[in-house]
Amino acid sequence: MSQPKVSICMPTLNSEAFLAPRLESIRRQTLTDWELVVVDSQSDDATLPMIDAFAEQGGVVRVHQGPRDGIYT
Repeated sequence: MSQPKVSICMPTLNSEAFLAPRLESIRRQTLTDWELVVVDSQSDDATLPMIDAFAEQGGVVRVHQGPRDGIYT
């Protein structure tokens, strides 16, 4: 399998309130050769279920969970 032309990186932490428009914007792009890389800091709202539902609609979505204390500690 070849690598996608574009990787979209999306950091998240309890992003439920803002996630739908972000995901819809990605879905509406004319370029179809992309992947979405989500780095989530242990969200405890509906962020991950929303990303899972987005992934089920097609496209390559990779989710990585990181510590809540951030990446620069």
